[in-house]
Amino acid sequence: VSTSHFNMMRDYLNALFVPHDVIEVRPIELWVDGSRKRQSRVFSQHRRWSTRDKLLEEFHILSTINRRQNANIFIGVNPRKADGCSTKSGVQTVRSLWLDIDHTTVCDSLQRLGEVELPDPSIVVDSGHGVHVYWLLDREYRINSIVDRLAFENTLRSIGNCVRCDAVFD
Repeated sequence: VSTSHFNMMRDYLNALFVPHDVIEVRPIELWVDGSRKRQSRVFSQHRRWSTRDKLLEEFHILSTINRRQNANIFIGVNPRKADGCSTKSGVQTVRSLWLDIDHTTVCDSLQRLGEVELPDPSIVVDSGHGVHVYWLLDREYRINSIVDRLAFENTLRSIGNCVRCDAVFD
């Protein structure tokens, strides 16, 4: 495992999470079947809820799962309210806005953001299958009601529609 990959993961986790946050981690294998339909499988035995520091301690384990089992390592963008919370109702704190832009390069993604006059993102991740961009918020957004959740999801949906990207807004 390279030091640069570890440092990138550390910087990413430090930007999105504080030490006590509960973070959901799901290793998922993705492939396209014979009919060109996208398939996926969660490696349940490796799914976990962890803290930022514990994830960094386990970085070599996640890297090994990625390499040996061809698993993408998905990390929930928002902290969860407790271990085992995997649905959107388990999210009460939001510290960033994000987009998942598939089948593109970093350069093309940034151009698309500029075309719709979005500010430069705080974090840009080349996922290997596209690009994830994040805008860190000046202060966290608290989801205390269904109205708060819908407002937040609608904001992400609107931004995503402008950029023509995946519907990863909840």
